[in-house]
Amino acid sequence: MFDMDGTLVNSRSAIVSSYRDAATAVLGAPHPTDEDELEEILKLRGAEAFPLIVGDDPAKLAAFRTAFAAAYAEHGAAADGFPGLIEALERLTAMGVRLGIATSKARVRLDVDLERLGIGEYFAFTVSGDDVRDVKPAPEPIIALAAGLGVAHENGLYVGDGENDIIAAHAAGMRAVGVGFGFHPEACRAENPEHFVDSYEELVDLVESLRGTPAGA
Repeated sequence: MFDMDGTLVNSRSAIVSSYRDAATAVLGAPHPTDEDELEEILKLRGAEAFPLIVGDDPAKLAAFRTAFAAAYAEHGAAADGFPGLIEALERLTAMGVRLGIATSKARVRLDVDLERLGIGEYFAFTVSGDDVRDVKPAPEPIIALAAGLGVAHENGLYVGDGENDIIAAHAAGMRAVGVGFGFHPEACRAENPEHFVDSYEELVDLVESLRGTPAGA
């Protein structure tokens, strides 16, 4: 089971550019520009992050949502999957592993990215930030994903790049796999995931070793 941004897709630049373009359109200047503030905003879904940028005024929030969606439609087209992703999904599928996604990303942007990257077919069930009340680090998205996949929590692995992913997986009673190539590798490792990998090849090798079943067998 996977996180999306920073785990499956290298979308950091697209997201940052979209926030800054939307802020420029609505507020007249790009935001956020402070690196620490940016890192915190990247952990949030839009419903939580947008008010931090434009405040609670309904008109400004509506304008920002529209501007962000337009900006992401442009910048997101350049976001690509991390190296080895397709090969890993093919190998995991050949092993009979059920795959899913639990992300804080909005449903519309999740579906667009999955179609654009050509990876939607590999995932039997997905949970977006619009599908749950409480997003990560709450366990609700991962619990919903496990239920949708029909996988017992103790038999699942949740793969993510940030501390919220690891916290949520553990709160759901699931083992966590941190990735070193995502947005927040140091913070991710600090939450003590059971496993940590630096590539998708390492991830597939890990799953094989845990299952005791070589790919394609």
